[in-house]
Amino acid sequence: MNGNRQWDGEPADKIAYFGMGLTDAFPVAADWNNDGATEIGVYKDGTWYMDKSRNWQWEGEFTDSSCVFGAGLAGEVPVAGRWWAGRN
Repeated sequence: MNGNRQWDGEPADKIAYFGMGLTDAFPVAADWNNDGATEIGVYKDGTWYMDKSRNWQWEGEFTDSSCVFGAGLAGEVPVAGRWWAGRN
């Protein structure tokens, strides 16, 4: 969290438990809320769960977000990115 690329323990760094209980889920990271910082998320069976509040816990819709994209695609692998960058 503090950017020095080493574990300094909490509170300088953070242990996250986002997405616990979702077996076979993929971790994903991106700037979900467009604030310039990367947030965590998980992807499972076409559903994305995104920690938009950046507090490392699922708080449900309106605070965090979930959406369905890619459901039912055999062998799907999630890829997060800023796909809208450079477009108006």
